[in-house]
Parts: sequence; structure tokens; C-alpha cells
Amino acid sequence: MDWLDVEDCIRDLVADVQAEVSIPVISARFHNGVAELSHQVCEEIRRQTGINEVALSGGVWQNMPLLIRATRSLQKNGFIVYLHHQVPTNDGGISLGQALVGATQFNLLHDAQRIELK
Repeated sequence: MDWLDVEDCIRDLVADVQAEVSIPVISARFHNGVAELSHQVCEEIRRQTGINEVALSGGVWQNMPLLIRATRSLQKNGFIVYLHHQVPTNDGGISLGQALVGATQFNLLHDAQRIELK
């Protein structure tokens, strides 16, 4: 996406550090910025595709301040947001997915071998 530009966000972060702004303030600004960036990306995808559903998945969403801000912003703007409830959002979820793919491939191979034997 060539419209996605985070340069201002990084510049503001560096300026805050140089100005010795307190860490909690820098943290809040950073989280707000990433949540807004996530919202902008989803808005652009919705504009291009009409898709109104968002799955927030991956380790970054273990960050509760970020998750809460992004979810509220998206829902406020009409998005349906899906979150993990039973499967871990990090490597545990990846492992489960890999196991599912492996089991599926094994079953397909096993079924193909049975068909050839008949």
C-alpha cells in the first residue's frame, strides 16, 4: 500500500524522546497511533473490497492497550471484529494451525492411497 506512511509517527516518537516527554505519554501516543493506523488500513481495505469484517490475530494483539483501542475504533466505525477466545493469539495458535494443516494433508494422502488400492 503506497498510501501507508508511518514516517510522521516515527518522527513524532523520536521528537518526544528527545524532548524528554514522559514514558507513559509516549506509550499512549504510540498505542493511539498504531490503533489509528490499523483503523486506516481496515478502512482502505473496506473501501476497495467492501469487506466489513476484521480478524485481529497475531502476537501484537496480546498488547491489551492496543487491542482495546483498535477494537473500539473499528467497532465504532461499523466493523465486525473477531478476536481469539479459545486459541492463543501467538505461537500456540500457529502450532495449532500447522497441526491442522498436517492432519488434513495426512488424511488427503491416506484417502488417495485407499482409492488407488481399490
